[in-house]
Amino acid sequence: MGFFSKVWNTLAKLLNFFGKLADAKKRKIQSDTQRIVYIAQKENLDLENLPQYKQIAEEKERVNKLEELSKNIPSGYDPNYYFDLLTSVLSTMNRTEEGADYGALYTFKYVARTPEWYDLHPVIMLMKIDGVHFEGINFHWRDAPSYVESPYRKYRFDRMQTKFYKIKPDELSYVLKIPTFYPIRIYKDRKSVV
Repeated sequence: MGFFSKVWNTLAKLLNFFGKLADAKKRKIQSDTQRIVYIAQKENLDLENLPQYKQIAEEKERVNKLEELSKNIPSGYDPNYYFDLLTSVLSTMNRTEEGADYGALYTFKYVARTPEWYDLHPVIMLMKIDGVHFEGINFHWRDAPSYVESPYRKYRFDRMQTKFYKIKPDELSYVLKIPTFYPIRIYKDRKSVV
């Protein structure tokens, strides 16, 4: 199996893993809620005053924001509109970051100059950082593998048009249902864009 085949295979495995993680998170929230409610009823405690219940409620609200957005997304708009919706929700969740961490998931607006296909709103798992560049697997390319050899992409910090918007692993499956994918091609012989 060649390098690019391995990368596509890894992408599929990661998507499967993160999908299962989202399902597990929902089950855990439901189980924890039932446990806390049972304890509160048994001990005759006010549920709203229990710190564990508040924590679970906050976690449920966090997950529900992106799940609801992905389920109730209006149709007929361009990817820029959906990207603005997504980043607006992530901003309200305090997910805007100047820097990035290895292995974390992010979306951002990016304008490339290199003659090839690029995604204006990548959703990546960050794999490598150096002074000028960062690299990662862009999950959007799963929708268009014929465009690119590999979903593993290299980015320049100075080509970013926004800050990083952090996505938690259990939210990735919801984020990928929001149609922010915007492939653009820059040709070698001219500066035209398709």
